[in-house]
Amino acid sequence: FLFIDAAALLESGLHRRCGAVWCVLAPAAQRLERILRRDGLTEEEAHRRISAQKNDAFYQAAADVVLWNQGDLARLRWDTCDALQALRKTVNGPMA
Repeated sequence: FLFIDAAALLESGLHRRCGAVWCVLAPAAQRLERILRRDGLTEEEAHRRISAQKNDAFYQAAADVVLWNQGDLARLRWDTCDALQALRKTVNGPMA
Protein backbone atom coordinates (compact mmCIF):
# COMPACT_ATOMS: atom_id res chain seq x y z
CA PHE A 1 0.00 0.00 0.00
CA LEU A 2 1.02 3.57 -0.57
CA PHE A 3 -0.54 6.34 1.48
CA ILE A 4 -0.48 9.98 0.45
CA ASP A 5 -1.16 12.68 3.02
CA ALA A 6 -2.68 15.39 0.86
CA ALA A 7 -4.99 17.98 2.33
CA ALA A 8 -6.23 19.12 -1.10
CA LEU A 9 -6.41 15.69 -2.74
CA LEU A 10 -10.14 15.90 -3.45
CA GLU A 11 -10.17 19.54 -4.43
CA SER A 12 -7.33 18.96 -6.91
CA GLY A 13 -9.04 15.97 -8.52
CA LEU A 14 -6.03 13.72 -7.89
CA HIS A 15 -8.23 11.37 -5.86
CA ARG A 16 -9.35 9.92 -9.19
CA ARG A 17 -5.91 8.32 -9.47
CA CYS A 18 -6.19 6.62 -6.08
CA GLY A 19 -7.50 3.15 -5.40
CA ALA A 20 -9.17 4.35 -2.22
CA VAL A 21 -9.59 7.64 -0.41
CA TRP A 22 -9.41 7.81 3.35
CA CYS A 23 -10.51 10.86 5.26
CA VAL A 24 -9.79 11.82 8.86
CA LEU A 25 -12.36 14.15 10.40
CA ALA A 26 -12.78 15.66 13.84
CA PRO A 27 -15.62 17.48 15.56
CA ALA A 28 -15.61 21.24 14.87
CA ALA A 29 -14.86 22.19 18.47
CA GLN A 30 -11.80 19.95 18.53
CA ARG A 31 -10.59 21.29 15.19
CA LEU A 32 -10.85 24.82 16.51
CA GLU A 33 -9.01 23.94 19.69
CA ARG A 34 -6.22 22.18 17.78
CA ILE A 35 -5.75 25.05 15.32
CA LEU A 36 -5.58 27.58 18.13
CA ARG A 37 -3.03 25.50 20.04
CA ARG A 38 -0.91 24.46 17.05
CA ASP A 39 -0.86 27.59 14.88
CA GLY A 40 -1.13 30.40 17.39
CA LEU A 41 -4.01 32.06 15.53
CA THR A 42 -6.68 34.22 17.06
CA GLU A 43 -10.08 32.60 17.38
CA GLU A 44 -11.39 34.78 14.54
CA GLU A 45 -8.53 33.70 12.24
CA ALA A 46 -9.11 30.07 13.12
CA HIS A 47 -12.83 30.37 12.36
CA ARG A 48 -12.01 31.95 8.99
CA ARG A 49 -9.68 29.06 8.17
CA ILE A 50 -12.31 26.49 9.09
CA SER A 51 -14.98 28.37 7.10
CA ALA A 52 -12.76 28.31 4.01
CA GLN A 53 -12.67 24.51 4.07
CA LYS A 54 -15.26 22.16 2.61
CA ASN A 55 -17.74 20.78 5.11
CA ASP A 56 -17.56 17.26 6.55
CA ALA A 57 -20.31 16.01 4.24
CA PHE A 58 -18.13 16.78 1.20
CA TYR A 59 -15.33 14.59 2.52
CA GLN A 60 -17.64 11.85 3.76
CA ALA A 61 -19.30 11.59 0.35
CA ALA A 62 -15.98 11.30 -1.47
CA ALA A 63 -14.15 9.01 0.95
CA ASP A 64 -14.08 5.24 0.91
CA VAL A 65 -13.05 5.23 4.57
CA VAL A 66 -13.83 7.90 7.17
CA LEU A 67 -11.88 7.90 10.41
CA TRP A 68 -13.00 10.10 13.30
CA ASN A 69 -10.21 11.69 15.32
CA GLN A 70 -12.07 12.67 18.44
CA GLY A 71 -9.12 13.30 20.70
CA ASP A 72 -7.95 9.86 21.74
CA LEU A 73 -4.89 8.97 19.64
CA ALA A 74 -5.04 5.33 20.75
CA ARG A 75 -8.61 5.07 19.43
CA LEU A 76 -7.62 6.64 16.11
CA ARG A 77 -4.76 4.15 15.77
CA TRP A 78 -7.13 1.27 16.56
CA ASP A 79 -9.69 2.46 14.01
CA THR A 80 -6.93 2.93 11.42
CA CYS A 81 -5.67 -0.63 11.97
CA ASP A 82 -9.22 -1.98 11.63
CA ALA A 83 -9.72 -0.10 8.35
CA LEU A 84 -6.34 -1.26 7.07
CA GLN A 85 -7.20 -4.89 7.86
CA ALA A 86 -10.46 -4.53 5.97
CA LEU A 87 -8.59 -3.06 3.01
CA ARG A 88 -6.11 -5.94 3.06
CA LYS A 89 -8.98 -8.41 2.91
CA THR A 90 -10.46 -6.72 -0.14
CA VAL A 91 -7.08 -6.74 -1.90
CA ASN A 92 -5.83 -10.19 -0.87
CA GLY A 93 -9.04 -12.07 -0.19
CA PRO A 94 -10.52 -13.25 3.11
CA MET A 95 -7.52 -15.34 4.22
CA ALA A 96 -4.96 -12.48 4.08
